[in-house]
Amino acid sequence: MNRTIVFEPVGTGEDAVSASESLKLAIYPLIKGEYATSTGEVFSIGRVDGNDFIMPDYAISKKHALIEIKREGYFLRDCGSTNGTLLNGARLQTKPVEVHDRDVISFARYEFMFLSAESLYTMLKQP
Repeated sequence: MNRTIVFEPVGTGEDAVSASESLKLAIYPLIKGEYATSTGEVFSIGRVDGNDFIMPDYAISKKHALIEIKREGYFLRDCGSTNGTLLNGARLQTKPVEVHDRDVISFARYEFMFLSAESLYTMLKQP
């Protein structure tokens, strides 16, 4: 099934936040989705059902990128997406590249910071 998930703006009136802004205000843990089709230690990112993290935007490819979880660390790989995957501003190819704490990952026009549990905890403790 290729259903689109609609994000409603957060708030009303002048306080309203657009769908793209809503994505910026959240924390996304690397947890397998209930209906994900990827197996093993792979976290998939894309626009349609079957991905672990679904980004309902046509700038995101159906199967945009993968984060592979290995003993040595986390590795990011673009899946031939139309609008690209960037790691700290550098466009990735299909070869996996290691991701480190506080690296900036971009999928098309969306930007995320990759945080270890320790870094997240430290950020949440700050006033």
